[in-house]
Amino acid sequence: MKKSILWSIGVAFVFVVTLFSVKEAQAIPAFARKYKTSCATCHTAFARLTPFGEAFRRNGYQFPGGTDLEYIKEEPVNLGAEGNKRAFPDAIWPSSIPGTAPFSLLITNEFTYANDAEPKIDFASFPSEVGFLAGGTLGESIAFYSEIELSDEGVEVERVQASLLNMFGPRSMFNLKIGRFEPGVFFFSNHRRYGPKYFLESATVGDNQWSFEPAQQGFELFGTLDEGRLAYNLGVVEGSGNIVNTAKDVYAHATYKVGGMRLDGVAPEGEKPFKKTRPWEDNSFVFGAFVYQGHAKLGAGAGPVDSDETRVLGKSAAKLSQAAETQDDDFTAFGGDAQIFYGRWNLFGGIGIFDHDHPFLDDPTRGATATIGFGEVDFVAYPWLFPWARYESFHVDNETVRRFSPGFTALLRANVKVQLFAEFVKDPGQDFDFETLEGSLLLGF
Repeated sequence: MKKSILWSIGVAFVFVVTLFSVKEAQAIPAFARKYKTSCATCHTAFARLTPFGEAFRRNGYQFPGGTDLEYIKEEPVNLGAEGNKRAFPDAIWPSSIPGTAPFSLLITNEFTYANDAEPKIDFASFPSEVGFLAGGTLGESIAFYSEIELSDEGVEVERVQASLLNMFGPRSMFNLKIGRFEPGVFFFSNHRRYGPKYFLESATVGDNQWSFEPAQQGFELFGTLDEGRLAYNLGVVEGSGNIVNTAKDVYAHATYKVGGMRLDGVAPEGEKPFKKTRPWEDNSFVFGAFVYQGHAKLGAGAGPVDSDETRVLGKSAAKLSQAAETQDDDFTAFGGDAQIFYGRWNLFGGIGIFDHDHPFLDDPTRGATATIGFGEVDFVAYPWLFPWARYESFHVDNETVRRFSPGFTALLRANVKVQLFAEFVKDPGQDFDFETLEGSLLLGF
């Protein structure tokens, strides 16, 4: 009787919550096939990573410490004999490709209840999106990742990147990422979040369309130092949201971890690099800092946007069509992030200060400084159930928007996820008001 009641509740829940999803994903079931392991090895609820999953990502989608070959269960196709290494440069350096196609499919269904919208309930996005993902390695020193999204808005290349691993020096110290990728300025990302997109990663200031994510195009040098406790990222990128950037943007990020698993995932001698039980447990403290120097051109001809679009914040934000010429906006961003793991709890947050020279089209002489920050707490109630809550603040031009987002994420299976969360927003000069209820059903295979 008890099982029947629980099953009925579960079916009803899935019916109600055929819901909203994290559009950007980084969970690739192809890795589960390659290593013959569960998604839970690297994820709490995909695409959120466990500490080992984060190390796996940092290592270019390989097991840490040069142990990858020990854990691969899917036989690769060798491209050249091992002896070619000794014969080099008189032979091509050997490599390999995955034994089966390293592709995965993610299907998303969305539902939104918006308090001020008409209609209030929106089922128009069933299904909302189909994502085609690929990831893996070509031998020991080249990694790749790609994500292509198909929706009613068309086809979008979300990210495509290649990484040259362990180029010189100690293992994991010097790696180079090339392509279209998320810039390594934080340890968190919109691609691996619970709930709505982080203001800190996606908000824009005035009429400047730039934001950290969903992706930047360029190069990034990254690696770990100090016996896997210190990690760094150095990037040169095109910038995002505006026209081609002749100056290019540059950024730097450093993060340090005290306690818990090393950032490179290397385990003490005799121990496995991952936990089969309680993989989320990693009592530790992580903190980091970043700086980003950017340049943008604004105006009617300054990017692939609707010319009638108006920025959300900024009292003087004008319609893009009102600008006859482009306008330069040099900007600098700096800030930091921190994270605490303790038992079943995970508390983390970040802050960024964005100093813009000329972000407003209708007043080219005026600058602006924005401060964006958030804090989030997650809890592992069960290995399949993760309640969480987030508070965010976005301040610019004497205006502040605040958002509180409570919710939960649950795994019906390791590769089937549902999510439900609400958004309460406080606009300038107003009280907190319920805005939306969103949720998801996402399947990956």
